[in-house]
Amino acid sequence: MESVKLPILLKRPRSQQYIVIEVDEDMNVDKDDWFLNVSYRKNNTNSEVSSHCIIRKDLDTWLGSFKRQNYVIHDEKITK
Repeated sequence: MESVKLPILLKRPRSQQYIVIEVDEDMNVDKDDWFLNVSYRKNNTNSEVSSHCIIRKDLDTWLGSFKRQNYVIHDEKITK
């Protein structure tokens, strides 16, 4: 597994939305950070368009898919 720290901010050039991957606090009752939330958000308003709950084990698969779609990981601070 890639050594990527959460939350992860993914952006694609000239896209109207960006993606945030972070720990899903509602699903992780045991604080094991097993469940992650993938949130699609609008660039202009930061409002959530859609979201998915995934397991941490599948994070590399999701990141690979996003990279094939030309998304790039950014080190910017995430605004909610």
